[in-house]
Amino acid sequence: MGDMPRVLVISNTALKRSNSNGLSILNVLSAIPVSNIASFYIQSTFPDRGVAATHFRLTDSEKMHGFLFGGRDGTIIDDPTIPACDETLDVQDSSVKGKESFFRHDVRDFIWKWGYWNKKKFYRWIEGFAPTVILFMNGRSPFMFDITRGLAKRFDLPVVYFTSEDEYWHPATNFWDRILRKKLRKATIKLNKYVKHVVAFHEKLGKMYEDEFHLPVTVIMPSSLLKPVEEVNEKGNWLYAGNLKPYRFESLLDIAQALQSVGPTKLIDVYSNDLDDEIRSFLSGCSNVIFHEPVGRDQLDGIRRRASVLLHFESFSAEAKPLIQNAFSSKIADCLALGIPFFVYAPNYCGFSSYFERNADAVCYVSKKDGLEPAIKALVGDANYRASLGASAILLAKANHNQSVNAEIIRTATNFNVPNYDGGEYQESRL
Repeated sequence: MGDMPRVLVISNTALKRSNSNGLSILNVLSAIPVSNIASFYIQSTFPDRGVAATHFRLTDSEKMHGFLFGGRDGTIIDDPTIPACDETLDVQDSSVKGKESFFRHDVRDFIWKWGYWNKKKFYRWIEGFAPTVILFMNGRSPFMFDITRGLAKRFDLPVVYFTSEDEYWHPATNFWDRILRKKLRKATIKLNKYVKHVVAFHEKLGKMYEDEFHLPVTVIMPSSLLKPVEEVNEKGNWLYAGNLKPYRFESLLDIAQALQSVGPTKLIDVYSNDLDDEIRSFLSGCSNVIFHEPVGRDQLDGIRRRASVLLHFESFSAEAKPLIQNAFSSKIADCLALGIPFFVYAPNYCGFSSYFERNADAVCYVSKKDGLEPAIKALVGDANYRASLGASAILLAKANHNQSVNAEIIRTATNFNVPNYDGGEYQESRL
């Protein structure tokens, strides 16, 4: 397949569908044969079977061992060595819970930078796969930028920078965070010398990269398979499936109270893996909120399809603003693709706000608390409005969140084997 790139994925996380970053990578690479994909990652878990030709893993604990004692060189993981087990749930990290230790990040970066690592095995693994391009998914780990840059230089490989994060611009919150941000900015600028193309998850983020670094940028949206329900379950409950931290549960309280006032018989099912006693206590007065144990992605898809309304919400807390002002949840695509009425409550400075405002026919979007009751009243009382929302959501998903279309865009963006390929150019918007 001479027209297909051979992609070396570099990411903190394993390629697995129960992990949002892993799923995002798998979605955008779905037009490329599995035999043409390899991944290097540091998460202490296994990838899914059948998603890549080969994987190379070096974990934090192994790097710590190398820092203290030496002797750790990483593990090659192929399908036969991946345990056959049920899908594991996404484990939320401390940063999402609002309890992130930036001191720990800085110590981790020091260990990765100075800890011993015999890379001969790693280099042989790369040579055996023979990649033509690196797809790097960024995060807040400067050492991963450095690893990517080192490989690009050593093997003369172009880098496609795949980002859903605004870490370069993220304001520091304390002394140790300032140190981390300085390292991230320095590592980003160094890596940019090898970056041939930036793929950004939404237009606001893409414009930030294009304006700051003047690199070719392609904007795609989080994508999903288009599998609309045959008929919306009008008797089903409302559904929220996602994180409740940091501070998101406060917005759930606002929605629950407004729904109780407008539609007293309506219930909200909540599936979240960061539910704790504090949140349960905070929402204890909401009899219309039903908490469920978290489930795997396959099971969650079936649960979503039985809902009458799908929910997404963000926090209005000032502390959460830096985390959400340039963010666009990957779950949004999953909701739109079902054709079920989609209700979103979030501040007007979120990464998706202007997008929803322009597509008000497909999303019932509320940006202020006093707008909740009127919007919910229209949603509960008008069957034609609900049907129109669902139909428009499917059209929006087909246009901007279509996994097949977006994957073909990425196949082209990563294919530096094409004669006279110039890295593409910024797509002002398909949105």
